[in-house]
Amino acid sequence: MSWPERLQPINPSANTVVKDEEKKVQTHATSETEDVDRKNRLDPKRYSSWTRLVRVTAWIKRFIKNCKSPSQSQNMSRVLQNSEFDEARTFWLRKAQTDSFPDKVKDKSPLGFSPFLDKDGLLRVDG
Repeated sequence: MSWPERLQPINPSANTVVKDEEKKVQTHATSETEDVDRKNRLDPKRYSSWTRLVRVTAWIKRFIKNCKSPSQSQNMSRVLQNSEFDEARTFWLRKAQTDSFPDKVKDKSPLGFSPFLDKDGLLRVDG
């Protein structure tokens, strides 16, 4: 006789247990720390000009912003906007001031001038 020799009738009243499919979930977490290795930071000495440094910084800032944004609000333009250049330029000017005058930027009193922080956080003097 050929296979199957005999078919088993289906019994709807039989208690059959169907196990739920077990799904394994794997999660990943990252954390951001302030103590980043200095070799991984953007080093202005590696760039041949101020313009190139500002342009690279603007692209990096756009990349970071796009990574944090939902895909529909990402900026995929191949051209940097003036506001992106301004933000990158302000970043480096603020960094230069805080590196050169770490205490003076906080207390705002270098050399007896009347310094103030502008809307971008840059140290300015009246004069």
